[in-house]
Amino acid sequence: MPKVISRGVICASKDDEEESLLKINYCVCGQWAVICDKRLSELPSRTTDGAFVIDPKARTCKLNTAKEGELVVVNRSKGLEPQYRLRCSKCSCKIAYRASAEDVDGLIYVLRNATSETPAAATSGDGSAVAGGGAATVTKQVLVAAATAAKLREGKAAEAAGGMATVAEEEERSALNEVEKSYAANASIVEKMAGGSQKRAREIEAAALGSRKKGKGTLGQ
Repeated sequence: MPKVISRGVICASKDDEEESLLKINYCVCGQWAVICDKRLSELPSRTTDGAFVIDPKARTCKLNTAKEGELVVVNRSKGLEPQYRLRCSKCSCKIAYRASAEDVDGLIYVLRNATSETPAAATSGDGSAVAGGGAATVTKQVLVAAATAAKLREGKAAEAAGGMATVAEEEERSALNEVEKSYAANASIVEKMAGGSQKRAREIEAAALGSRKKGKGTLGQ
């Protein structure tokens, strides 16, 4: 019998492709700590402590840290440097820091060797392995948030363009109104001037007629 060779086609959805682009970094306790659309090792790093620099405005990222951090002042060669420390939400290990607690969109500095792309061999109380702290679910949430943010940016850009068009139309209408008012004012002035001239002409004509009548009467006497 001839051999039958079956060929299968493996299809991957766009969401799966995007999800695979996100890199998950784990804390030493096994909990996911940082999700970014680029490997931390490929990001720029500081020369002072080697921390990886993430710009939230340019990258898709999410941190799994405790809500309350601590302010630490580090003595550098060029002066004092304030750091708002970010710790793991599970074991409170130091993972990253910001320059300010208020600037949530500011640069994030992930400490070198604080995370790993491979989850640690952490186990639960019954000895079963910890499944990365729900990293897969959070990865999908990060994708949804990034897509929503992109749509909001597009909407704001379209709204701004529409607003500019509306302003231009208002300015054009205002200019036309000013021109119409100017024409109306000039027409009124010309009409008044013409009316005054006609009135003056009638007065002069009446005065001349009166003089002629008076002259005739004197000559008759």
